[in-house]
Amino acid sequence: MKLSTKMILIFSVMFFLIVTINTFYLTQVNISGADAFSASRYRNMATNMLRNVEQYVSTMDLAIEDLTSDTTFMEAFYRVATHEDETGLLADQNKIFQALYHSPIADSFYRVSLFSENGFFISNHIDRNDSIVSLSDESMEMIAGIPYLKAVRSAPYRRHLIGPHKDYFSVSKNVTVFSAVHALTWHGEQIGYIEVAANIAELNQLLLTDNSDVMIRVMFSDGSILYATPEDEAVYDDIPLDQFQSYTDPTGLERNVYHAQSRWLGLDFYLAEDAVVRQASVIGLSRRFFGSSLLLTAAAIVVIIVVSLSLTYAIRRLNKRVRDLPVEHLMLQSDTSPLSAMVTTARNKEIYELETSFNQLLLALHDASRNEMSLRESSLRSHLAALQAQINPHFVYNTLNIIAAKGMESGNEDIIDMCSQFAQMLRYSTDTHAETATLGEDLEHVTNYLLLLKARYEEHLVYAIDVPDSMRDYVVPKLTLQPLVENAIVHGFDRGSHHMRRIAIKGTIEGRQLCLEIRDNGCGFAPDTLRELQQAIEQIERHDTAMPESEGHIGLLNTCLRLHYYSKGAVHMALMNDEGAVVRLTIEQPD
Repeated sequence: MKLSTKMILIFSVMFFLIVTINTFYLTQVNISGADAFSASRYRNMATNMLRNVEQYVSTMDLAIEDLTSDTTFMEAFYRVATHEDETGLLADQNKIFQALYHSPIADSFYRVSLFSENGFFISNHIDRNDSIVSLSDESMEMIAGIPYLKAVRSAPYRRHLIGPHKDYFSVSKNVTVFSAVHALTWHGEQIGYIEVAANIAELNQLLLTDNSDVMIRVMFSDGSILYATPEDEAVYDDIPLDQFQSYTDPTGLERNVYHAQSRWLGLDFYLAEDAVVRQASVIGLSRRFFGSSLLLTAAAIVVIIVVSLSLTYAIRRLNKRVRDLPVEHLMLQSDTSPLSAMVTTARNKEIYELETSFNQLLLALHDASRNEMSLRESSLRSHLAALQAQINPHFVYNTLNIIAAKGMESGNEDIIDMCSQFAQMLRYSTDTHAETATLGEDLEHVTNYLLLLKARYEEHLVYAIDVPDSMRDYVVPKLTLQPLVENAIVHGFDRGSHHMRRIAIKGTIEGRQLCLEIRDNGCGFAPDTLRELQQAIEQIERHDTAMPESEGHIGLLNTCLRLHYYSKGAVHMALMNDEGAVVRLTIEQPD
């Protein structure tokens, strides 16, 4: 899978999960907030309703107190209720009516009535064609049948709030009222009752709300109902005060209910809404949030795609370059410019550095491939040369045998010795079975070489070999000394010079080191040449086995490189001038 595709999938899934979790969390928070807001709203509504009802009942109490505090009014009602002075009955009734008529508070209600069990009845709103006749058998019977008087008689010193009921004092009008009733006591005797009745429509106004979903129930402590929304049929029981919570009544109706209470009036207020209302609100809220989340996720995915493709643009270009790169053909070309071409820019630092490193590896691979091809070619040539070398020594030995035979026929011992010496040198140098030899064998080889040179230069060459016998068994790389002696002869003396040539080979043992020194009495190393050779030897001994650049003495450097390689760094070479050239070899002996 492509990196850009992975990035798109990973970031899209991550964003979707984050948005989903946040949406769920925010939805829950908003639902909790909505519930808290609903609870606060219902609490405020209940508080307002409770305050309105208490204030209205307080006004009813004030109307009762306003009348009962009038002594003239109470004396007149006492005489009427007890028939104490029947001759003044009409005058007493007028006094009562005047008190009712002039009471500003009483006029605020549907009806304020006074009545006693002897059938006396008077009201501030009297319709003679509709109201019952006072002090009649009908009125006495009607008053005796009022159901709530039993409770009033049982507690005559407090006001009683009576729930919705028909107006008992109206003959034909079908009026529903609620009222405040108080027993009247004068001179220690209960003489009658006063009732302040209000039209039930007043209660509707007191409990009015602007929320059509709210169902209201106002109940007395005995379970009777003062007010109830018609459509609310739920049964409320054991609902905590001042809490807005879900509730399922015994019949299975689900409601969200707030319960408030007026201890002064002995009323419980229940404000409820159908659970379906909250569920619809929750569903609507969830849909809005998740709809917004989907739109946000869609927009984010588009941004993620654009950003992912932009971020991986450099990688895709580099990938295309690597995929389309004809590496095998490029390795054969001498032109390396395609290998160092760049398709990325420094703005994408990591990818740019990666491509730079990749180009460096390509260039290194190019160089390594060409070197390998060169080595293969050299190896092939060496192999061919080795095949040829298998033939040439036989030819050389046969030729030497022929020359030695001719020398023997002519009695020339020098020719026989030279052929024998050269044959021994040839046999030693062409033996490929071993890369090392004893110092004694290498000294014998260099001795044969010096004898051949002696035959050429005669009295113009003098050599001396001073190596203790105890050193001759030490193992050294083959052809250690002869190339150094040859270098001294070739470079140490001018061509054609008849100056006496002196070669000295000396060996010593210093601790665990074997020291060999080759001296000549030639012209020595030129200062610049000596410095270049010393630097080249230091380069070799730092294990940089590539051939150092030098204008001369290639054989000397080749010998140093070969000795360093075959001895695995155990042979160290030093060059100096001391009345001629001096080459000093130090060989570390193994434990």
